Amino acid sequence: MRMLEERLAEATITLQYPKKKTTTVVKKAVSPDNYRVPEGIEIQTLQEGSTITITIRCKKGLGSLTATIDDLLACISTVEKTIAELD
Repeated sequence: MRMLEERLAEATITLQYPKKKTTTVVKKAVSPDNYRVPEGIEIQTLQEGSTITITIRCKKGLGSLTATIDDLLACISTVEKTIAELD
């Protein structure tokens, strides 16, 4: 039996907002502490001023990385729409 070697796929998403408060709300909403991250996926979310940098590392291959990015962007979109409705 031949074992497949582990593949690491990685992506970085950078988001910038006009208000630091918006940035903080988005970061808190999508922080890995707020939802369960599947085994083999690592997400690091950093905020510097009004910029959020999200790094995703996935040992499950490109398909899982893409699905994770899609889910994350959908969550971010929902947060942004909610914030816009409240302003």
